[in-house]
Amino acid sequence: MLLDIVAKAIKRKLYRPLKQFNISWATEKRLKISREKASIKKLGFINNTLLHYCDGPSLITGLKEVFAEAPYRFHTKSEKPYIIDCGGYIGLSALYFAFEHPNADIVVFEPDSVNFQLTELNVAPYKNRVTVENKAIWVHNETIMFNNSHNMGSSIVTGATATADNSVTEIPSARLKDWLTRKVDFLKIDIEGAEYEVLKDIKDCLHFVDNLFLEYHGSYAENNQLTEMLSLLTDPGYKWYIKEAAEAYVHPYTEVKPRNNFDLQLNIFAFKKQS
Repeated sequence: MLLDIVAKAIKRKLYRPLKQFNISWATEKRLKISREKASIKKLGFINNTLLHYCDGPSLITGLKEVFAEAPYRFHTKSEKPYIIDCGGYIGLSALYFAFEHPNADIVVFEPDSVNFQLTELNVAPYKNRVTVENKAIWVHNETIMFNNSHNMGSSIVTGATATADNSVTEIPSARLKDWLTRKVDFLKIDIEGAEYEVLKDIKDCLHFVDNLFLEYHGSYAENNQLTEMLSLLTDPGYKWYIKEAAEAYVHPYTEVKPRNNFDLQLNIFAFKKQS
């Protein structure tokens, strides 16, 4: 028994999911400890793709989440799938979709100014079928205040004002409902806390969407929102599966503060069973 436990611990320690994507142990370690975020750097990737990035640790996290764990893997009978990616970060999920579905028509929304620039660079080889919009997904086509943190946590900030360093600035918004006018094979919504309002706004259009990935960010005080969101997904006939996206508490009965900004961070996989 003890030998089995030790063997499993060693296996976990040595397991390198990014090895299959041509990223060496040395490169992974270098990126993990990198603190320089000012300049754009490049990294060779699969399919002869160059990845452009600024933040090494975030890149490693993103690659593991998107490519190694592959949460966006789905099947479709469509010859030309239509995919909408809300919250594209630096284009990793768009690349995953482009690799997995070579004939797909992909639209990416990324509001952060630096992340948008990196996304455009990363999807450039596929620009004939990947469109990138520098807008924040919201419930109207106007403008909204946005926190440009230039990482995975960039987000809409309601009630905020612009800052001198442009970390919070006014940017264009896009109403997702206006894009749901035909069949959508896969809709990804990872918009750092804005998902509740957006899902309510698109509820009447969910019949167009076959597969929906939703990352939920919430607090205990907003548990009613999660309940309502699951109800909104049930009504159009979705089956759904939930897993924790990030562990906020190890001991939720005794801990007072979460490890990150949210009490709950969940991945919600909604899908319509096809015969």
